[in-house]
Amino acid sequence: MPIDDTIAAISTPIGRGGIGIVRVSGPLAKNIAEKAFVSKSGKEPGHFQLRYGQVMDGGNVLDEALLSFMEGPHSYTAQDMVEFSCHGGFASVRSILELVVRLGARLAEPGEFTKRAYLNGRIDLSQAEAVLELIDAKTKHAQLGASGRLSGSLSRKVKSSRDRILGLQARIEVSLDFPEYDDEAVSSEDILEACLDVRKDLGSLIESFDRGRLLDEGLKVAIAGRPNVGKSSLLNALVNEDRAIVADLPGTTRDVLSEFIHLGGMPLKIMDTAGIRQSRDAVELLGVGKSMQAVRDADLVLYVVDSSMGITDDDRRVWELVKAKPALGAANKSDLDVKPGFLEACAEIGIRFISMNAKDGEGLGELKDAIQEMFFTGGIEAGADEVFVNIRQKAGLDKALKSVDAAVAGARANVSPDLISIDLADAYKSLGLIIGEEASDDLVDKIFADFCVGK
Repeated sequence: MPIDDTIAAISTPIGRGGIGIVRVSGPLAKNIAEKAFVSKSGKEPGHFQLRYGQVMDGGNVLDEALLSFMEGPHSYTAQDMVEFSCHGGFASVRSILELVVRLGARLAEPGEFTKRAYLNGRIDLSQAEAVLELIDAKTKHAQLGASGRLSGSLSRKVKSSRDRILGLQARIEVSLDFPEYDDEAVSSEDILEACLDVRKDLGSLIESFDRGRLLDEGLKVAIAGRPNVGKSSLLNALVNEDRAIVADLPGTTRDVLSEFIHLGGMPLKIMDTAGIRQSRDAVELLGVGKSMQAVRDADLVLYVVDSSMGITDDDRRVWELVKAKPALGAANKSDLDVKPGFLEACAEIGIRFISMNAKDGEGLGELKDAIQEMFFTGGIEAGADEVFVNIRQKAGLDKALKSVDAAVAGARANVSPDLISIDLADAYKSLGLIIGEEASDDLVDKIFADFCVGK
């Protein structure tokens, strides 16, 4: 795609609003502004200046507006840019966009302004992705994380690892090409030490994926247990409304009900599942199957038991199905007499149990605190300096780590350094994909296709 033409788009949501913005970027941007805008002061806008005036189509006034001008390369796209800030009605922004196109611009494709910022070297590919992540952020934590990546926190870490790999390759090449310089020789121990340092940093970035996903998407919590232990009552208590039907009849819940709540600023997707038990009822079995899928998808299982009934064989069967997941126990119906031996049975299961009565909310605060302690120990507040990676970036890091591991194995086996250098080159290339230095045109196009028009 050429980047020497001029593009334009509406950058604010279409519809009625207080303000609408038409954005123009490219070599004709200033010329178009001079033809379309008449300043009340009679002065043309200078770099990073704002002028009040009218947008004119010949002798017709389309709207009153503010015009801003940003001279390249000191703009969002690193090209000359102008923005018309007009009234937010559909007709106003549409008529200004049509005028701008008649004066020489073309309609921008989705994400093309940010794509130009990337192609012109103002940002790298990981920063471009952070723009979209910032727009899509659902929580304050996701917003701060995306803001940090936009400022280059991930880029700096990736480039640091690439620089160390490149430096190690250079030392290997010198030792191979100039063996007479003994002081420049690189040993297997040197290679191993350098590779292990890089491996540690890559591993830390890979581990950030799960935490970043929780900050962005929230925690998936499945409420699981045998029928009639109070799972639906617990859902209602957590969401503070009668969302699920509650009855003494076992098997009332036949499907998975989901609700979102916020806990300490973190979104939680709470899933009330059908009671898990053996049954001949075909419909109930379908519900049990969905329950098991919800458990498999969950980040946390709230394992609900009835303290007045004790831990039954059905409870134990449910535990066998969910014990592979992080779990908290909810010992429900604390308003009733606890069955003898119940506490000992809970201890045998080996997870923390919270005594509660879901119907009146007793123990609910302690349960919420326990959830936060399990997942947010060390602080949920994600700052702009904390680095998280998305699934594409994680794939690149996984590939780079695999190559570094091969180099580590080679160094430990005293393999020839020139062979190890091949693995290091593969790692260097994989890291380059993350920041866009090794990215194909197809990959770049795919990433920007998810953007909205005007960004």
